[in-house]
Amino acid sequence: MPKFALDITHFLVHQKVINEEDVRVYAYGMELVLSTAINIVIILMIALLFNCYIEILLFLAPFFIFRQLIGGYHAETHFKCSLLMIFMLLSYMALLNYIKLFSSTYLVIFLVSVSFLLNHFLAPAEHPNKPLSSDDISRLRREANTAFLIFLCIIIFFIATHRIESASLISVGLFVSSAVMLIGKLVYSKTLNINK
Repeated sequence: MPKFALDITHFLVHQKVINEEDVRVYAYGMELVLSTAINIVIILMIALLFNCYIEILLFLAPFFIFRQLIGGYHAETHFKCSLLMIFMLLSYMALLNYIKLFSSTYLVIFLVSVSFLLNHFLAPAEHPNKPLSSDDISRLRREANTAFLIFLCIIIFFIATHRIESASLISVGLFVSSAVMLIGKLVYSKTLNINK
Protein backbone atom coordinates (compact mmCIF):
# COMPACT_ATOMS: atom_id res chain seq x y z
CA MET A 1 0.00 0.00 0.00
CA PRO A 2 2.84 2.52 0.64
CA LYS A 3 3.94 2.16 -3.00
CA PHE A 4 0.40 2.78 -4.28
CA ALA A 5 0.01 5.81 -1.98
CA LEU A 6 3.34 7.17 -3.23
CA ASP A 7 2.28 6.63 -6.86
CA ILE A 8 -0.94 8.59 -6.27
CA THR A 9 1.03 11.35 -4.56
CA HIS A 10 3.54 11.59 -7.43
CA PHE A 11 0.60 11.80 -9.85
CA LEU A 12 -0.76 14.74 -7.81
CA VAL A 13 2.68 16.42 -7.95
CA HIS A 14 2.77 15.87 -11.71
CA GLN A 15 -0.70 17.45 -11.98
CA LYS A 16 0.62 20.37 -9.85
CA VAL A 17 -2.01 19.73 -7.16
CA ILE A 18 0.67 19.48 -4.45
CA ASN A 19 4.29 20.63 -4.13
CA GLU A 20 7.22 18.25 -4.56
CA GLU A 21 8.57 19.03 -1.06
CA ASP A 22 5.30 17.83 0.51
CA VAL A 23 5.39 14.37 -1.12
CA ARG A 24 6.25 12.42 2.05
CA VAL A 25 3.51 14.05 4.10
CA TYR A 26 0.87 13.55 1.40
CA ALA A 27 2.03 9.98 0.72
CA TYR A 28 1.61 9.12 4.40
CA GLY A 29 -1.80 10.80 4.47
CA MET A 30 -2.83 8.95 1.32
CA GLU A 31 -1.69 5.67 2.89
CA LEU A 32 -3.91 6.37 5.92
CA VAL A 33 -6.90 7.25 3.71
CA LEU A 34 -6.46 4.06 1.65
CA SER A 35 -6.05 1.93 4.78
CA THR A 36 -9.18 3.45 6.35
CA ALA A 37 -11.17 2.93 3.14
CA ILE A 38 -10.08 -0.72 2.98
CA ASN A 39 -11.04 -1.25 6.63
CA ILE A 40 -14.47 0.33 6.05
CA VAL A 41 -15.04 -1.98 3.08
CA ILE A 42 -14.00 -4.98 5.21
CA ILE A 43 -16.40 -3.94 7.99
CA LEU A 44 -19.25 -3.51 5.53
CA MET A 45 -18.52 -6.87 3.89
CA ILE A 46 -18.56 -8.65 7.28
CA ALA A 47 -21.77 -6.84 8.25
CA LEU A 48 -23.32 -7.87 4.91
CA LEU A 49 -22.07 -11.45 5.19
CA PHE A 50 -23.54 -11.92 8.68
CA ASN A 51 -26.47 -9.52 8.21
CA CYS A 52 -25.59 -7.87 11.53
CA TYR A 53 -25.36 -4.14 10.82
CA ILE A 54 -26.80 -2.96 14.14
CA GLU A 55 -24.76 -5.45 16.17
CA ILE A 56 -21.54 -4.34 14.48
CA LEU A 57 -22.44 -0.66 14.90
CA LEU A 58 -23.17 -1.12 18.62
CA PHE A 59 -19.80 -2.82 19.06
CA LEU A 60 -17.65 -0.62 16.81
CA ALA A 61 -18.99 2.81 17.87
CA PRO A 62 -17.53 2.64 21.39
CA PHE A 63 -14.52 0.64 20.18
CA PHE A 64 -13.39 3.19 17.58
CA ILE A 65 -14.20 6.24 19.71
CA PHE A 66 -12.22 4.89 22.63
CA ARG A 67 -9.35 3.71 20.43
CA GLN A 68 -8.90 7.34 19.37
CA LEU A 69 -8.90 8.55 22.97
CA ILE A 70 -7.14 5.83 24.97
CA GLY A 71 -4.80 4.37 22.38
CA GLY A 72 -3.60 0.81 22.53
CA TYR A 73 -1.79 -1.79 20.52
CA HIS A 74 -0.98 -0.91 16.89
CA ALA A 75 0.07 -3.44 14.28
CA GLU A 76 3.35 -2.75 12.46
CA THR A 77 1.71 -2.48 9.02
CA HIS A 78 -1.67 -1.52 7.61
CA PHE A 79 -2.04 -5.06 6.28
CA LYS A 80 -1.50 -6.57 9.74
CA CYS A 81 -3.92 -3.99 11.15
CA SER A 82 -6.57 -5.10 8.68
CA LEU A 83 -5.92 -8.76 9.54
CA LEU A 84 -6.26 -8.03 13.25
CA MET A 85 -9.49 -6.13 12.63
CA ILE A 86 -10.88 -9.03 10.58
CA PHE A 87 -9.89 -11.45 13.36
CA MET A 88 -11.50 -9.22 15.99
CA LEU A 89 -14.76 -8.83 14.03
CA LEU A 90 -14.99 -12.52 13.14
CA SER A 91 -14.33 -13.42 16.80
CA TYR A 92 -17.04 -10.96 17.82
CA MET A 93 -19.44 -12.49 15.28
CA ALA A 94 -18.59 -16.00 16.53
CA LEU A 95 -19.33 -14.94 20.11
CA LEU A 96 -22.36 -12.81 19.23
CA ASN A 97 -24.93 -15.53 19.87
CA TYR A 98 -23.36 -16.24 23.27
CA ILE A 99 -23.31 -12.54 24.12
CA LYS A 100 -26.99 -12.32 23.20
CA LEU A 101 -27.79 -15.54 25.08
CA PHE A 102 -26.01 -14.47 28.26
CA SER A 103 -26.93 -10.78 28.09
CA SER A 104 -27.80 -9.58 31.55
CA THR A 105 -27.50 -6.51 33.71
CA TYR A 106 -24.76 -8.35 35.62
CA LEU A 107 -22.71 -8.89 32.45
CA VAL A 108 -23.11 -5.21 31.54
CA ILE A 109 -22.12 -4.06 35.06
CA PHE A 110 -19.06 -6.33 35.00
CA LEU A 111 -17.85 -5.24 31.54
CA VAL A 112 -18.51 -1.54 32.19
CA SER A 113 -16.80 -1.68 35.61
CA VAL A 114 -13.67 -3.37 34.26
CA SER A 115 -13.57 -0.92 31.34
CA PHE A 116 -13.98 2.05 33.66
CA LEU A 117 -11.20 0.89 36.01
CA LEU A 118 -8.77 0.18 33.17
CA ASN A 119 -9.50 3.49 31.46
CA HIS A 120 -9.51 5.58 34.61
CA PHE A 121 -6.24 4.27 36.01
CA LEU A 122 -4.22 3.26 32.94
CA ALA A 123 -5.39 5.24 29.92
CA PRO A 124 -4.13 6.53 27.62
CA ALA A 125 -1.57 4.08 26.27
CA GLU A 126 1.39 5.82 24.67
CA HIS A 127 2.98 4.55 21.49
CA PRO A 128 6.79 4.80 21.13
CA ASN A 129 6.32 6.72 17.86
CA LYS A 130 3.93 9.20 19.48
CA PRO A 131 4.91 10.06 23.04
CA LEU A 132 2.37 12.10 24.99
CA SER A 133 3.00 15.14 27.15
CA SER A 134 1.38 15.34 30.59
CA ASP A 135 -1.08 17.86 29.11
CA ASP A 136 -1.98 15.41 26.32
CA ILE A 137 -2.50 12.63 28.86
CA SER A 138 -4.77 14.83 30.99
CA ARG A 139 -6.77 16.00 27.98
CA LEU A 140 -7.21 12.50 26.58
CA ARG A 141 -8.26 11.19 30.00
CA ARG A 142 -10.87 13.95 30.33
CA GLU A 143 -12.20 13.28 26.83
CA ALA A 144 -12.25 9.51 27.47
CA ASN A 145 -14.13 10.03 30.74
CA THR A 146 -16.65 12.26 28.97
CA ALA A 147 -17.16 9.71 26.19
CA PHE A 148 -17.44 6.96 28.80
CA LEU A 149 -20.19 8.89 30.60
CA ILE A 150 -22.08 9.35 27.32
CA PHE A 151 -21.90 5.62 26.58
CA LEU A 152 -22.87 4.85 30.17
CA CYS A 153 -26.00 7.00 29.73
CA ILE A 154 -26.81 5.11 26.51
CA ILE A 155 -26.30 1.79 28.30
CA ILE A 156 -28.54 2.87 31.18
CA PHE A 157 -31.19 3.98 28.68
CA PHE A 158 -31.06 0.56 26.97
CA ILE A 159 -31.34 -1.22 30.31
CA ALA A 160 -34.24 1.01 31.40
CA THR A 161 -36.07 0.30 28.13
CA HIS A 162 -35.45 -3.47 28.46
CA ARG A 163 -32.97 -3.65 25.61
CA ILE A 164 -30.30 -5.43 27.62
CA GLU A 165 -28.87 -7.06 24.48
CA SER A 166 -27.99 -3.65 23.01
CA ALA A 167 -26.50 -2.57 26.34
CA SER A 168 -24.40 -5.75 26.36
CA LEU A 169 -23.07 -5.16 22.84
CA ILE A 170 -21.98 -1.60 23.67
CA SER A 171 -20.37 -2.90 26.87
CA VAL A 172 -18.41 -5.46 24.86
CA GLY A 173 -17.13 -2.65 22.60
CA LEU A 174 -16.00 -0.67 25.67
CA PHE A 175 -14.37 -3.76 27.17
CA VAL A 176 -12.50 -4.74 23.98
CA SER A 177 -11.17 -1.19 23.49
CA SER A 178 -9.96 -1.21 27.11
CA ALA A 179 -8.32 -4.61 26.60
CA VAL A 180 -6.53 -3.36 23.45
CA MET A 181 -5.36 -0.32 25.43
CA LEU A 182 -4.02 -2.59 28.19
CA ILE A 183 -2.22 -4.78 25.62
CA GLY A 184 -0.64 -1.67 24.09
CA LYS A 185 0.39 -0.45 27.52
CA LEU A 186 2.07 -3.79 28.28
CA VAL A 187 3.73 -4.16 24.87
CA TYR A 188 5.07 -0.62 24.68
CA SER A 189 5.95 -0.05 28.36
CA LYS A 190 9.44 -1.53 28.03
CA THR A 191 10.23 0.56 24.92
CA LEU A 192 8.85 3.74 26.50
CA ASN A 193 10.83 3.21 29.71
CA ILE A 194 14.08 2.76 27.73
CA ASN A 195 13.45 5.99 25.77
CA LYS A 196 12.82 8.11 28.89
